[in-house]
Amino acid sequence: MKSWYASLTAYEKRSLQLALAITLATRLIFVITALIHHPVAIEVDTYRYLAIANEPGFARWFDLNDPAGYPILLKLAGSTLTSYAGILILQSLLSCATIVLLFIAGRELLREGWNRVMVILASLSLLAMFFSSQLMTETSFCFFFVLATVILIKSAGREKKRLLLFIGGLSLSFATLIRPSSMVTIAILIPILLFYVYAKKISLANATSFLLGSLLLVSLYGLGLKFKYNYFGVSVKGPTTLSIYYGIPIMQSAGYSDQFIDSTIAALPSAEQYLDPNRSDHVDGETFAHRHNALFLQLLKEHPIDVLKVHFLGIIQMLAWPPAGLFQLSKHFGALPGDASLKEMDFQNIFGSLIRSKPGHVFELMNERLSLAPIFVQVIWMIATLLWILLFPFAVFGLVLMTIDTLKKRLPYQFVLFLAVILSYIFLIPHVAAGARFRMPIEPFLILCAVYALQRLFMISLRSVSK
Repeated sequence: MKSWYASLTAYEKRSLQLALAITLATRLIFVITALIHHPVAIEVDTYRYLAIANEPGFARWFDLNDPAGYPILLKLAGSTLTSYAGILILQSLLSCATIVLLFIAGRELLREGWNRVMVILASLSLLAMFFSSQLMTETSFCFFFVLATVILIKSAGREKKRLLLFIGGLSLSFATLIRPSSMVTIAILIPILLFYVYAKKISLANATSFLLGSLLLVSLYGLGLKFKYNYFGVSVKGPTTLSIYYGIPIMQSAGYSDQFIDSTIAALPSAEQYLDPNRSDHVDGETFAHRHNALFLQLLKEHPIDVLKVHFLGIIQMLAWPPAGLFQLSKHFGALPGDASLKEMDFQNIFGSLIRSKPGHVFELMNERLSLAPIFVQVIWMIATLLWILLFPFAVFGLVLMTIDTLKKRLPYQFVLFLAVILSYIFLIPHVAAGARFRMPIEPFLILCAVYALQRLFMISLRSVSK
C-alpha cells in the first residue's frame, strides 16, 4: 500500500486526501445524527438486523432468508465497540475505502484533474452518506463488490497476480453472502473469463484463481443450507422476489383482480412453513423455492410482454430514483417520529399507478411527501436529486462511450469485464421494488462513467476551439 501511495503524484495525493476528508466528515455527520435519534426505524429491515446484532454467538448462520455475510460484519463490529455504534463506524470506514478503490479505477480512465472531480462527486453521494449510517447491507456490499471489480480489471491480464485475484474472487463471494444478487455477476463472468483464457488474453491460472475465490464461500454456504433446509443456494430471496416483487405487478399489468392476486400469493408457502418442521404444512427449502419460482415461470410463459414491461420499469426506477427518501431523511434527522408512516417508498402504490397508466398519481404521492418534510430536508433532497439528474444522462453516455472504446480497442480488453459487471447488474438484477438503494453498488462506477463522458466532451470542445 505504501509503494502504491508513493507512486502517486503530489496532485493525486491531494485529490485523494480531499475526497477522503469529505467522505469521512459527511459519513460521520450522518452517523452522529443516527446515534442521537436512535432508535429510529428507517427501513423495515433495520428491525431484523438490530435483532441479529443483539443475538449471542452466530445463531443466524445458515439462514435461508438472511445469508451469513452481514451478520458476520455485525458481530465483528459489535465485538469491538457497542454494537450499534461499532457497525455504523465500520460502515463509514468501508465507505472511505470504496472511495480509494474508485480512485484507483479512475486512474485507468481519467486524467488527474478529472479523477479528482470524480472522487469528490462520489464522496458527496447522499445515497452513500445515508446508508453508511443505517443498519442495512448496502454499504458493506458496495465495498466488497467494488473491491472485486477493481481487482479484476487491474490484475486479470497480469502475471503473478493469482493470490490477488483469488482475494478478489473471495470478495465477490463474500459480497454474495451479503446480498445474493451478485450471483448474477458471478454467472456472467464465468463464460467471459473462460473465453479470454481460450483467446489467450488471460492465463488459465489467473481465471481459475478468481473463479475459485468467487465460488468458494458461496458453495460452502450452499452446502450448509442443503444440509439444514434441503436447499442448495445462498438464499430464497431470489425465488420470493420473482414470485412477489415481480409476480404482483405482472399480474396487475395483465389485468388480474386484486382478489385473484391476493389469493394467488396467499397460496404460496410462507417462511414459517420451512422454519418450523413440526407444522403439518411444513415444506423443505427446495419445495419452497420451487413453488415460488413456478409462479414466475407461469407468468413469464403466459404474459411475456407484461414481464418485460415490469422489468423495464424496475430498471428505470433503480437508475433514476432520487438518492434518498424524504421521509427517510426526515426521520433520520429526528424531524419525524420513529413510528411515522413508511409510505415514502410505497412501491405498490407507485408501480400500481405506473402499470395501470396513471402516472399522475405518482406525482401526487411525491408532492404529498414533499409537503410533509422539513425545509432543511427538502433542500438537502433537492440538491442531491438535482445533482443526480445532471449526472445520470452523462453516466449513460459514458457507458455507451466506454463500450464503443472497448470494442474499438481504445481501452484494454479488461474493461469488457468492467462493463459486464455494470451492465449485468443494471439489466438483470433490478426488480419493481428496486429503488435508489439497489443502485448503490454500481453508483460509484456510474459516476466514473459520467466523468469519463464529461472528460471526452471537454476534450472534443477544446479541439474544436483550437481549430
